[in-house]
Amino acid sequence: MDPEPNILSSALTPLPSSGPIVATNPIKSEFACSEDQTSSSVEGYLDSAATTPVPNVIADEVARVLREGFGNPGRGGHTRAISAAARIEEARRAVAGLLGNVDFNEVVFTRNATAGIDLVRRCWAEPMLGAGSAIVTTRLEHHSNILPWMQIAERSEVELRIAGIDSRGDLDLDHLRKLLVEGGVGLVAVTAVSNVHGGTVDLEAVVSLAAEHGARVLVDASQCMAHRPLLPRKLGCDFLVFSGHKMYAPPGVGVLWASSQAMQEMRSGPVGGGSVDWNDEEPSWREGPELFEPGTPSSDSIAGLAAAIEWRRRMSEVDPGLQDREHSLLRRAEAIVEETPELSIAGTPSRRTGCLAFSTGTIDPNEFAAFLDAEGIMVRAGHLCASPLVRTFDPRGLVRISIGCFNDEKDLDRFEDAVQVACSILA
Repeated sequence: MDPEPNILSSALTPLPSSGPIVATNPIKSEFACSEDQTSSSVEGYLDSAATTPVPNVIADEVARVLREGFGNPGRGGHTRAISAAARIEEARRAVAGLLGNVDFNEVVFTRNATAGIDLVRRCWAEPMLGAGSAIVTTRLEHHSNILPWMQIAERSEVELRIAGIDSRGDLDLDHLRKLLVEGGVGLVAVTAVSNVHGGTVDLEAVVSLAAEHGARVLVDASQCMAHRPLLPRKLGCDFLVFSGHKMYAPPGVGVLWASSQAMQEMRSGPVGGGSVDWNDEEPSWREGPELFEPGTPSSDSIAGLAAAIEWRRRMSEVDPGLQDREHSLLRRAEAIVEETPELSIAGTPSRRTGCLAFSTGTIDPNEFAAFLDAEGIMVRAGHLCASPLVRTFDPRGLVRISIGCFNDEKDLDRFEDAVQVACSILA
């Protein structure tokens, strides 16, 4: 196995306060929607926190797999089936490399991060936690990292505890410590980056606190993987999930990484073809990731994820200033909102990654977003699948702007103009 690199703690380390912004981002050509590459499908798209666009080269690879790689992996001895199975394992190794050269047998393919979290609920939390146990999650979470734990608490004697936030909107580590000290905590489920205000959680502190009290840690890395991948083994967490569609892959594929020890503790969940072998009349459950991947996999989406990992690596090499540019564009968006009297920033987290949200004052947030859409700017509005956090700032909802690797100053110019027009007409 290749040597493991240092943890990519840039997800936990503030980037420089300023950096270069280019007026024309060459990465936009990767999303060209005309043969002469004079127009791009991502102009004005500021909603990558919801889903990222798929670069042309990745869409082409998915189409190629659908045309030529249609064998059913692991379900046949002919050439196409064998080739399809090899493609799945190549993708598994690509994900393992992305996560810091972890053991590829620790990588489970799912539909998305939501399915990965629910797999942990069903296959680990429900069988492992009983009366007197507790699960801790936080007010920063997407619904997908709250509802499964609420469901366990409703159906069993497991207690659910919610760690709060401080005045800036950051995770309140003192409150988390207090909840752990109360005892019985078997699992801490926490996001790496808020999908609302982009606040970046100090995961090293969370993992350290959890370890002191013997709790497993699940990290929802959905909002950070497109910007700065996390290395779970170095971080010391037990489970990590993310979705392909938030890192330039097609929808329909996600990842659950589970440490070898945690995976050994997991029980079978969804069952079906591929998760079992038959010995006489009795099933023999497979071990490793296949136990948790019943049924025919989404080979095209999985191939797309592998292609997206390679594409993102290549873009970072071609454009070494990519991360700084994303950060600078986000800081400019923050300045635009702060300088607009009708709007107010939701939270001032100590470190922001990828997105920010704002209240629209007397203007309905959905109406505000619809107006921006008419001006060619696409953002998200509402409760952002994170109602507990959003309602802390504005019960009606917020508007969120998020940055992708393809955005440039032109997108922010258009955003600024659209915001000013919207406020002048709607306020």
